[in-house]
Amino acid sequence: MSRSEIRGCVVVFSIIIVCVGVLLTPCRAVDAATPVNLNTWTQEGASGAGNWTVVPDGTSVFQSTNGAPTMFVSPNEFINTSVSGSFRVETTGDDDFIGFVFGYQAPLGADPVNGVDMILLDWKQLYQTNADPGFRLAKVMGTHNGTSGTGNQIWPHSSDANITFTSLGAPLVNAGWQDNQTYAFDLVYQQTNIEIHIQGGTGVYATKQKVFDVDINDHLGVFAGDVFPSGRFGFYNFSQEKVRYISFTQADDPILQTTPATGQTLDLGPVRVGTSSAPGDLTITNAASVGSTLTGTVASASGEFAGPTPDAAFSLAEGADSVKQFVYTPTAMGADTQDVLVTSDGGNSLITLAGKGVRPVYGDDSGGSLDLGIVDSAGPVGEAFIELTNLAKDGLGDALTGLTILSAVITGPDAALFSTPDFIPEILSEGDTLLVKVRLDGAGALDGIKNALLTFTTDQGQTLGVSGETFDVSLTGEVVPEPTTLIMLAFGVPALLKAKRRFR
Repeated sequence: MSRSEIRGCVVVFSIIIVCVGVLLTPCRAVDAATPVNLNTWTQEGASGAGNWTVVPDGTSVFQSTNGAPTMFVSPNEFINTSVSGSFRVETTGDDDFIGFVFGYQAPLGADPVNGVDMILLDWKQLYQTNADPGFRLAKVMGTHNGTSGTGNQIWPHSSDANITFTSLGAPLVNAGWQDNQTYAFDLVYQQTNIEIHIQGGTGVYATKQKVFDVDINDHLGVFAGDVFPSGRFGFYNFSQEKVRYISFTQADDPILQTTPATGQTLDLGPVRVGTSSAPGDLTITNAASVGSTLTGTVASASGEFAGPTPDAAFSLAEGADSVKQFVYTPTAMGADTQDVLVTSDGGNSLITLAGKGVRPVYGDDSGGSLDLGIVDSAGPVGEAFIELTNLAKDGLGDALTGLTILSAVITGPDAALFSTPDFIPEILSEGDTLLVKVRLDGAGALDGIKNALLTFTTDQGQTLGVSGETFDVSLTGEVVPEPTTLIMLAFGVPALLKAKRRFR
């Protein structure tokens, strides 16, 4: 239908979908947009239902036919994405449907021409045979009959054995699009919410109005996984000719992805008590693909966990990674966990840090003291043994649970009389034992009770082979005079001297 002057109707779109598997955060403004090349798009529906002509540089497309439902659709799925552009109806001689499709999965295999699986936003100008002016939003799934007029099921959104329509919010029957007017559209498409605004022309839409605000919780069981689906994005005409779509751009909303994923564990153990784990990596990725920036922070760990390093903040272009590291330094045996929250404008992720403190476990059979008995000042010496044991039962290697007996040092007032003559440093694996000989030598010593302190230095609580915890054993014994001296003491020295003179 001819017209003497073309004026425009402008529509601007934003589609934002937040990734499954993360905690949702409020929608945000998108970043830099990338022009969409419409030369890569294709017509869907019957070939004769539409005539979509793309200009050579791919920046706009013109649909010139008045016919059955026809779509012009992207080759790729639009998810976590904002799409913007404009369109105008370049005729005053018709009053039917213009709109958009998203979450588009057609063509269906059973009918590649008329089979559809999509969310449809259509806008009619005037009332005509069971179709009111205004907006309708619906999930459409099945096969329509392909006719070009009011008998097509899509015209009244009428379900039958072949196709079903599920309204997503009540139709807004208040005003159709006006001839030769400019409109601005805003469509926010999330997995949990669809929100649509319009502004333009005269009357109710002269100021920005919200025409749909649909929550997935009002439509549970309608969509797989109870989320609004991703899919291809496209333009839609039905019985409306001379519509032009111009200068569309795409910009993804950022998507937070973490490795480990939300709800999973970054395991830093087992770690020997007194040492630190190797750094564990938490990788943060902006999983969006076009023109986005993901910004956020990682909460600090505390207690026996430390991090993140090198810093908590991140700012990532699409596809970029940032590695944040955590370290575990246990102070006691046993398992430890701590939750760390990653927050961003592309979602949140809760990660659990985990580790297990392990170490050798020193044990000996002395009970804390060792009695070497009675020796005389002429010998022989007194000897006893202490059995040292590594009581650890973690089944790990020596680097984690090996017990090194580094030294055996005797101190105290009578330390010179006691010794450990055969001791050499030794590593005890789990369950291993070591016999340590302890000696008391009374030669030349004054009689009486003798005391000393035997201290074993181990690497318990430290790196293998590094001085750590010490353990004490009290040593005791008694030195008595040699037998000749005892006889002299018994008979007295004068009696002994007299006896000697008698035998001269």
